[in-house]
Amino acid sequence: MTPRVASPARRRARGRPVKSVALITPGASKVLELLAAEGVIGASPETLIMRHASGDWGELDAHDRAVNERALRHGWRVVSAYHFCGGTVRIWIITDGGTTTILLPEEY
Repeated sequence: MTPRVASPARRRARGRPVKSVALITPGASKVLELLAAEGVIGASPETLIMRHASGDWGELDAHDRAVNERALRHGWRVVSAYHFCGGTVRIWIITDGGTTTILLPEEY
């Protein structure tokens, strides 16, 4: 896997705490608990929020990454998508306004 180079907007975001309330939906909470019980590395809410806040938005395509870059400049919604277990388990994080939510795609 090739390392991702941080864009200027991501570099500006690094080190900034998520300035919002963090919520987790019941479905995402249960899935993350199961992943933790299985010893899946990087599947804790804390780790995912740190990745999201640092500009590591996970498995987004180029278009969605560009949308996030613009969102950082304008204070719009930022989305991250993280895949586990070969892509069969997907977790989203959305920061919109003053709230960051960890959820399953089907809970959107």
